[in-house]
Amino acid sequence: MKMSWNDANRLDRIMQSLTADYRRSFGGNEEAVESFGGALDAVRASIDEEQSPDGSGGGQTTCLVCIEDVTARQPIWSCPACFVSLHLPCTLSWIRSCSVITHAGAAANAASSSGWTCPNCRASFKAADVPKRYTCYCGRVEDPEFDPWLVPHSCGSRCDRTLNCGGDGHTCLLLCHPGRCPPCPRTVTVACHCGGGGVLRATLQPSLAGCEHRCPVVCHPGPCQPCSVRLNTVTCRCGSQQRPAVLCSERDWQCDRVCNRDLGCGYHRCQRVCHSDPCGSCPAAGGRTCPCGKLPLPGLSCSDDVVLSTCSDTCGRSLACGVHACPDQCHLGPCPPCREMVRKACRCGKTTREVQCHKQVTCDVKCGRDRGCGRHQCKRRCCPGGCPPCDAVCGRPLNCGQHKCQSPCHSGPCYPCTERQVITCPCGFARVAHPCGSRRRGPPRPPRCPRPCQAPPDCRHPAREPHPCHSGACPPCRLPCGAELPCGHACQSPCHAAKLVTIKREVRGPWDGPAEVQELRCLPCPPCRAPVPVRCLGGHEVANAPCCEAKPRSCGRACGAEMNCGRHRCELDCHELVTAAGSEADPRHRCERPCQQSRPQASAAAACRHPCPLTCHRGPCPPCKLSASIRCHCGASKLRRACRELANAAEDKLADLLRCPNACQRRRPGCGHPCGAPCHPGPCDSLPADCEAPVELRCPCRRIQRLVPCRKIAKDSSSASISCDDRCRQEADLSAARRRRQAASPTDAAAAAAAEAATRQAEAALLRRLPQQQQQQRRRRKRTADEDEESGRMSLMIGLLGGLQRRWKPLTIAALAALLAAA
Repeated sequence: MKMSWNDANRLDRIMQSLTADYRRSFGGNEEAVESFGGALDAVRASIDEEQSPDGSGGGQTTCLVCIEDVTARQPIWSCPACFVSLHLPCTLSWIRSCSVITHAGAAANAASSSGWTCPNCRASFKAADVPKRYTCYCGRVEDPEFDPWLVPHSCGSRCDRTLNCGGDGHTCLLLCHPGRCPPCPRTVTVACHCGGGGVLRATLQPSLAGCEHRCPVVCHPGPCQPCSVRLNTVTCRCGSQQRPAVLCSERDWQCDRVCNRDLGCGYHRCQRVCHSDPCGSCPAAGGRTCPCGKLPLPGLSCSDDVVLSTCSDTCGRSLACGVHACPDQCHLGPCPPCREMVRKACRCGKTTREVQCHKQVTCDVKCGRDRGCGRHQCKRRCCPGGCPPCDAVCGRPLNCGQHKCQSPCHSGPCYPCTERQVITCPCGFARVAHPCGSRRRGPPRPPRCPRPCQAPPDCRHPAREPHPCHSGACPPCRLPCGAELPCGHACQSPCHAAKLVTIKREVRGPWDGPAEVQELRCLPCPPCRAPVPVRCLGGHEVANAPCCEAKPRSCGRACGAEMNCGRHRCELDCHELVTAAGSEADPRHRCERPCQQSRPQASAAAACRHPCPLTCHRGPCPPCKLSASIRCHCGASKLRRACRELANAAEDKLADLLRCPNACQRRRPGCGHPCGAPCHPGPCDSLPADCEAPVELRCPCRRIQRLVPCRKIAKDSSSASISCDDRCRQEADLSAARRRRQAASPTDAAAAAAAEAATRQAEAALLRRLPQQQQQQRRRRKRTADEDEESGRMSLMIGLLGGLQRRWKPLTIAALAALLAAA
């Protein structure tokens, strides 16, 4: 009886409800919940298996022995360990193949005492466990009848199999089912693992005496884990070394240092490695003898550091072989190996030879006995028996015909191939596992699925039309295309994203296949016919046109687009614009008028007064290539500098450009002396603290003359005056006497007055000539500036005339001369 789609959905809801109830009851036991879910999955798989009247639906299992489908009407045997279902006759055949051969040509029956194993999980069973009859899963009903409403091979009664929960008489409450029984749902009262009723269990590790830390894990079965508390420092057993950050479980450790503590004798030291127990007594204490022990040496103690003397007797100590005694004379140190010649047999017992007692005898005979697999020989040299198991890989082909046995070489038949292939429906809900080799009967049929088709659409639509889940290609889409065209409209034609197209190809022979093949291709959308507004070439007006024929046209108006200079408009008829702003690449939008922009000024002193030689353009003018005459910082020199350097120079760079090579001639505000520093911007230093100009100082009688730096006078005002000395006073007395004599003689006084008047006249003439020289220098500078300005004006006129000539070619020479004269 085929299950409908609604019945399948209702069954899914019932199973989900059962799983949810079981999880609420046993939420803390994940193993129980997982086992219960596995039992429900097995029931659902068995129901899916029986969706056809003969029980060979899409969810059937496969017998691992014969690699054939196991249907609901065939007798089976279910393994109690792995719960795999096999044909009962195939199971009995497998048991016979696993039986032990008791004599040549005769095989033991299934009741042999050697037992048998499951073909799937290799679990061992006794001979008494050989299935005799076909029974249901719970084993109470023989030959259960097929019922389409029950799980296949089930009797329909309660399972009642004893659960391994440990309770007295607890049985499975489900109906007879395949697979493992779920955990016992009954509630019992038990003690916790630690016995503290939920209190954290104290951990005192037996190997770590003295640890008082508590186990951080909640009550759990078994012993606690080693203590994971990290200690700051831990000392070794002898106490000589320490380790930082050591786990509490690793606190007992030994270093590699020898103890070296004094023994009880006070003479020797302990030679044991790091230990915490007492060192013990001296090994040399007590009576001392010769090395062989036959001759006592009285009077010697462990403190007597002497070499023990040997006796003249034979050593006689037992050698390592345990049979012979040492034949050497009493000696110091260990005895040599036994050198007695004895006759020994090799390990396999096939060869005897006389050798020294401490040596072993081995022969080169290879063992010819078969190993446990019965296919390979031992081949060990001098094998003493008990040949090891065969370590080769079996390598025999399995019944699937595709793989080889990878188990160690063994006797008897190989186990079935464990590889499985899971076949699912296209949506992945229904699935069935086929053992390896089932493809020999053809490709496996996918299971039937009651859910709707979940295949993604191969066209542009988000989902297909609802239809059941199936194998193969889905029906073609019949919805409108709806794809977005390059113009932005949606395509209204029927869906053409996945159309079968016949393709013809060149065929040279039958080996090339058919000449015509069909492929699933996405056809392009037809042209769009939706009406859209279209602007003219210049963007002056809008008119409707079909989307596929929408092309701009000229409206006949003036263009009015902005020229490349950004200051004027195009006066031509409506035409196509290369860019929305008029486009500098369009030759029709190139402005040929002279540029009227002023150049950017870095400062008033470095302002460029030359006009731009280009035509009207956008953006700043190019740097000026002319030179300009400009005063230096101190104003003493006139410098010749490139105009573009002055216009683009930064503040510090401009200061370097306006600096002359001479010293600054400006007067200091404080002392009135020339600055003397290299030409610099800004005011001179007003403080005379660093002024080196010499200042002439004289005494009151003006006989003593001295030059003093200005900074010294500014620093010490007392040094600005000079006192007269004794000589000055003597000369003053002589001068006074002379004046008295001159007063008595008027002729000499008149001559002195005349000489003084002549000196004053010479100084006045020199002062009158000084302004004339300064005026001549000013005129010379003005003439140089006028020449520079005239040269700049002429270069500008030449550039303008060149542009005008290109614009208006018919312009005559006379007109050009008139323009030049007007300019």
